[in-house]
Amino acid sequence: MRELLRTNRFEPTVKRITVLALLLSLIAQLILVWTGFSYLNKNSQVIQANEKEGFQTFYGQNLTTIIAEINNTMDLFEKNDLRKYSASFLPLRDKDTIRQATEELNEKLNALNLSPSLYKSVYLIGADRNQYSYRKEIGEPDLHVLPSLNKEAFDSQGWTNALVENNRKILRFDQGGLQAKNQALMNDELKDFVSQTSGRLVINNGNIGIFVVFVLQEDLFNAAEEDRDEVHIPVVVSDESGQPIWSSITDPDLVIHATAVGTGRLSHGNETYVAERNKLELFPYQVTYLYSADDLNPPLLRVVVIFIAIAAAALLLTFGVSFVRSKKIFVPFRKLSMAVRRQSLSDDLNLKSVAADLFKSGSRELSLKNKILITFIISVLVPALASGLLYSFMLTQSINNTAGQFLSRIGELTKTSAHLGVQRLENTINRLTISQELQEFLTKQNSLPNNIPYYKDTEVNYASIAAYPGVNNFAYLVLYDNKGSALYSSIFSNNLNLFTVNKSLFRDTDSSYWVSDYMDIASRYNAAIVKRIPLLNKALDTGQSYYLLAVPKDDLFKNMDFQSSGFFVSNGQNKELFQFHRYSSDYATKLFSYSYPLANTGMTATFQYPKEEFEAQYREYFYRFLFVLLGVSLFSFLLASLLSNLLSKPIERLMGSINHISKVHFDHLVQGGSKNEIGMLIENYNEMVHKMNHLIQENMRILEENAQSKLKEKEMNTLKVKAELDMLQSQINPHFLYNTLESINMKSIRYGMHDVSIMIRTLSDMFRYSVGRGSVMIPLQKEIDHVKNFIAIHNMRLGHIVDLMIEVPEPLMNASVLRFSLQPIVENSMKHAFVGYKEGAGILIRAQSDEKFLYIDIRDNGIGMDEERLAEVTAVLNGTDGELSPQEGSSGIGLKNVCARLKLHFPDNPGFRIESELMGGTTVRLCLPLLETGQGLHNSA
Repeated sequence: MRELLRTNRFEPTVKRITVLALLLSLIAQLILVWTGFSYLNKNSQVIQANEKEGFQTFYGQNLTTIIAEINNTMDLFEKNDLRKYSASFLPLRDKDTIRQATEELNEKLNALNLSPSLYKSVYLIGADRNQYSYRKEIGEPDLHVLPSLNKEAFDSQGWTNALVENNRKILRFDQGGLQAKNQALMNDELKDFVSQTSGRLVINNGNIGIFVVFVLQEDLFNAAEEDRDEVHIPVVVSDESGQPIWSSITDPDLVIHATAVGTGRLSHGNETYVAERNKLELFPYQVTYLYSADDLNPPLLRVVVIFIAIAAAALLLTFGVSFVRSKKIFVPFRKLSMAVRRQSLSDDLNLKSVAADLFKSGSRELSLKNKILITFIISVLVPALASGLLYSFMLTQSINNTAGQFLSRIGELTKTSAHLGVQRLENTINRLTISQELQEFLTKQNSLPNNIPYYKDTEVNYASIAAYPGVNNFAYLVLYDNKGSALYSSIFSNNLNLFTVNKSLFRDTDSSYWVSDYMDIASRYNAAIVKRIPLLNKALDTGQSYYLLAVPKDDLFKNMDFQSSGFFVSNGQNKELFQFHRYSSDYATKLFSYSYPLANTGMTATFQYPKEEFEAQYREYFYRFLFVLLGVSLFSFLLASLLSNLLSKPIERLMGSINHISKVHFDHLVQGGSKNEIGMLIENYNEMVHKMNHLIQENMRILEENAQSKLKEKEMNTLKVKAELDMLQSQINPHFLYNTLESINMKSIRYGMHDVSIMIRTLSDMFRYSVGRGSVMIPLQKEIDHVKNFIAIHNMRLGHIVDLMIEVPEPLMNASVLRFSLQPIVENSMKHAFVGYKEGAGILIRAQSDEKFLYIDIRDNGIGMDEERLAEVTAVLNGTDGELSPQEGSSGIGLKNVCARLKLHFPDNPGFRIESELMGGTTVRLCLPLLETGQGLHNSA
């Protein structure tokens, strides 16, 4: 009956190999992309958190600087230097006095150089109609006198309390915020005041003698962030009650919503934000920052798009390589299938072999499984490794770009902070130059005759100077004439020669300017700010110019402290002037640096941020990515091995069937079912097998006709062997052998050689049994005694190494067995089973019976045989030629002889069977008819 071999459903085809390679590559790419994206997202979050912290830190500091500067200016206006012009009852004076005072006030205000980015206009408002009020538009040369604008007019409209309650607070007067309660008393100047302040940011001093009101610029707080081309983070500035004052957001509803939420998530339209509110130090204001809740920022999305493109390219490469290689793999199979088909369709009974050059020399040395595995490795691992390197490169570039953007943004904020710090010092020296103390000093100095030296009573009252807002930011001040001689110093005033400078230091300009290569009192390079002092008393102007030089303190830029960053300022000669946490030049390669010039100072500021944090994260990612890449490679290799095994199973089964057929077993058919290369090969193979089976069936009849003649020939051969054995036995004279051995035995006893005597007796018994004539069937007892003698002789020759155990019931000792049926089997065991044994070898002979048969087991504990060797031995023993093999061992009768004799004498019995297991011993089972002694076959001789 023909056996049907079913093919594996994972038949190897070009399509399957290509699809599986794509799936493997897709898995590898997904793992690599996810790993890279996770790291990129994590790194971006860290950078965004640092940027958020930096923005809030510096933006808050910058706002504080701006508000502090406004308050310092307010402090100046509350000093008598300026407030006296509104408090001196000028309306009661003559016109010349009024004109002179107005010009002097205007000159002082112009000398202040108030920043037009902060201030729109300044009001000085007297108490009543006997005091003048003034309005100065910043940037305009003239001063407006407002005789009808005063505190009494404010009182008449109920505005005074509102201003006093909000003194020193920046607030916004809403449209209609200053409502007129008495329209009859609303003059043009009051109406203009309402027009100038409504809807604008305003701050006032709360009426200390006179009202000072600053109308601030609408984009006042834009100065906290210099680069406003792109608003990095929307902000809302509110007062301590949460009322919004200013915002960079143009949507008023969003501003109200943000100030209402404070800190938390909020939704507005289609956008979702995360709000964070911080309080400003020193001032009663709050800043709310709005961040987009969208986690995927544009740079991150761009990298993801690039990752997807790389993955797509890797998959395309996988497809191309796997498709081309798999097509090449199946070219020989197509040729072989065609050759088999031509043979199966041919009527020619001479089978033609396949050409040896069907496979290329390199390819034919590899199995199909290895070819598929190599295809998977090339098409999956190579793109995975290449794309992994590209992912790593892109991540490095992206992180460097993101870090660079972070540094640029934080650097811009430090630049704003530095510029605000510089402007603050410039504003301070501007305020000092119009101070009453310096003006009085210069008035006295100019009133002295040229031939009178400097007198002690003309010294400046430094306590009064030190009270000026912002002076505490200077290390010392020096007053010079235009020749470079020091007239006054805030330190070492008793030795002014220490401060003498070259007159080239001084410029012919009314604006303040910086000197970046000034050699200070400690003989080190430093920066200094210089301002020519305007002489307000024109009557005493002698043409002599005076300059005020101020040297900043070393901690001028202490507010640049951010995390582990560094900051330093150098001049044009690369001399460091200021520093804060400055990193050494040895550390330069491990730093991100952002440098920028400090406007109009001749100095350059450098912001430093260590790469260590980013590099540590990159190292962590690199090792993780390398581990993932190795893991993906190992996973792909193992999965590729598994798939190649599955795909090569049909070919291996087909090869097994062909090997089976090669042993003339034409009973294996392989089930097809598909029209691919393997399916076609299987179909053609089955056609060829079918044709072979047909030919075999045709020849069976001839074989059956020759069977009887073969049996007769076999019997003749058996008789021939028996005759030859009898002839050999007859050639030996038993009595001669017995007498000779007995003589040797007697001499051995005489000389005390008892071991030799025992060996001789045993050998004599073996000869007697071997050459004895009689029945073919003998008692089992005699056959066992013969085996015992054989074992004894063997042990005496080689030392005791084999133990013989007999487990035969006494009644079966008289059972008839075939002569020489046990000893050859025992001899074969001793020859082959105990190779390498020094001790522990054992042979067991066990007999049992049923009603018809006697079963004898000869079992050894030797090395045994594997399945292949056992099948080989069984095939030899079951051969059909019937000829005895050459003599084996000392007995001259081998296993095949025993098996052949059993089949000859008992053709209807099971006869002879071998069971063996590698390292588990071997058992030979004989099956004979159960006969009593005397019932067996007899020798005819």
